[in-house]
Amino acid sequence: GYRVGVRARAIGMLKANTGLAVLDLRYNGLADGGVLAIAGSLTTNSSLSTLVLWECELTAGCCDAIGGMLTQNSGLGVLDLGCNAIHPEGLHAIKEGMIQNRHLHTLGLANADIGDEGAIAMAELLEGNRALTRVDLRRNDMTVAGVMALAMSMKLNTTVVNLSLDEVRTHEAESGDPALSRTWFRRTRTKTSSASSNETLQESVQRIRRRSTLLQLLCQQFRNLYQQQHNRLQLFRCLPPCPPQCNTTHTLRQSALPSPQS
Repeated sequence: GYRVGVRARAIGMLKANTGLAVLDLRYNGLADGGVLAIAGSLTTNSSLSTLVLWECELTAGCCDAIGGMLTQNSGLGVLDLGCNAIHPEGLHAIKEGMIQNRHLHTLGLANADIGDEGAIAMAELLEGNRALTRVDLRRNDMTVAGVMALAMSMKLNTTVVNLSLDEVRTHEAESGDPALSRTWFRRTRTKTSSASSNETLQESVQRIRRRSTLLQLLCQQFRNLYQQQHNRLQLFRCLPPCPPQCNTTHTLRQSALPSPQS
């Protein structure tokens, strides 16, 4: 009864009140049914600028409606879907609406179980979106692959000024460190398959190739950095002792080299 009452009041406010700017429904068990109704109301409501749905027991099932709403809504600037089981499937459903949307500037997806697959979807979103300025992706159990995808997309995106990330999972989280392991398993116990049920073979191959390419780029960057440091140290060690007859020249050569501690 309580949940039905919250849904009814929220929907009533959106339909009847054209002056409401902020609607914060955090910690209310709206579930997918409540959000479907709210999303339907927001397709015609352009006065609401902030919608907070933090920890409202949402799943990927409501994301198609949210994505459809984003293609039509022209007033919403802040949308917080954090601490809900959005999963990569949900982010894929929202992605197309976000790419078309030109008004939403802040998107919250903290602790939404999107993982690396969701990070790749977000990277694709950031390449096509020109309105977002702040994205919160904290506590989503990403590995280096997901972070690299986001880093690559930021080279093409010119509007995002704040991309929040933390707790990048490493091998220690899977094989020993108690704190990291506890964080990893607590957040992934409800994870579903990262591949969409209607994903074609070609799309699967493209997804795997894209991830492989990102990992290769990361490895190449580490190899280049190592080679640069190695060459610099070898050059420093191989300098001959300073002969008396060329004091000035050799001093200039030494001063041009960076310090091995720098």
